[in-house]
Amino acid sequence: MAMRKEDKMKIGRYAARPLSETNFYQEDLEALPDLPQEIIIEILSRLPVRSLVKFRCVSKSWSSIISSPSFIKTHLKISSNSRKYANKSLVFGHTNSPSKLYTCYLYSILSENSTANTMEIDPPLRMQGHQLSFVGCCNGLVCILNSRDILVLWNPSTRKSKQLPYSPNHGNHGYFAYGFGYDESHDDYKVVEICNICYQPFSFETPVNVYSLVTNSWRRIQDYLGPFVSPRSCVFMNNALHWPVARSNHDKVTRSILSFNMAEETYQQIPVFKLENRYFGWSIGILEECLVTCEYCEFWTEVWALKEYGVKESWTKLFTIPLSFEDTILPLLVIENSGIVVKCGLGIMLYNSQDKSAKHWELPALGNSLKTAAATYIESLVSPDTEDELGA
Repeated sequence: MAMRKEDKMKIGRYAARPLSETNFYQEDLEALPDLPQEIIIEILSRLPVRSLVKFRCVSKSWSSIISSPSFIKTHLKISSNSRKYANKSLVFGHTNSPSKLYTCYLYSILSENSTANTMEIDPPLRMQGHQLSFVGCCNGLVCILNSRDILVLWNPSTRKSKQLPYSPNHGNHGYFAYGFGYDESHDDYKVVEICNICYQPFSFETPVNVYSLVTNSWRRIQDYLGPFVSPRSCVFMNNALHWPVARSNHDKVTRSILSFNMAEETYQQIPVFKLENRYFGWSIGILEECLVTCEYCEFWTEVWALKEYGVKESWTKLFTIPLSFEDTILPLLVIENSGIVVKCGLGIMLYNSQDKSAKHWELPALGNSLKTAAATYIESLVSPDTEDELGA
């Protein structure tokens, strides 16, 4: 059945209402087009999350549709495949004692003539008042860790959150590296914790625990026996988590990227090129389906991409940013042949590699003495609680 133009316009008018207009009255319901359910689902699956959250109030049938797992997956798939950055946002805030977080659409940062329009939101309750960091983002869910070792899964679009139980390593002293991603084979979201316990220089024990959202529990898996895992950065792609790792032997440092397969729960080392220049650290990010490294040299930062997954010879230098290691950056979004969005010091920077220009944003109300935490996410209806029905 073909949809009439006036029916599309009616649905569109509801989606465009301000967030404050959350109540639908009888005359609104009578004005809704009498359409077959499959057409209604087709329309709803292409609307933004904010509109869908309001549309749950239209009727019980609409609420049931929007809350169903099949619709949530369909909506996520469409959002993920939509034009670049249309449904992607940036979340950022204080690292020390955050009482507020901020979000803005990535396209507002990438557009040449626009300013980043930010919106203030409350962080999850258990995160307020304690130092926080973003562990990772996947399918609209953001994993947050605070200074009291509390882990929370949070959907910034729906404001839903879930505190995770403590891991078996809770209370141990050491360096903890975390990662968050989706196990598509088992339809499960997982948090991986690698604990680096140092007994003497270059001697580590690394117990590994995996949290499953489906079972809401942790379990210990095979220990990781490789080089030291950096707790600073982790990215999820190709159904695997990735951390930068390094092994020191006197003055020699051997580097690689640790890959953890989410379905098989196995480890793999991805080789990294050797820098000709002296470097002071590194972090990793993602460009489309490629791993990216940011190499912090003395007076600049080099950005490299792994064009063919797992093939050392395919590492390709993309561009150089004129920032020294003292301005250590964390890649948030790498744009092919164009530039990079990074968290840099106290703010966010867009570096254009074509004209060598840089655009900086002072984050709202962050002051000049606080560090920032930032991450990118896609808007979705995915719930951080498997027992939670959206909107319950």
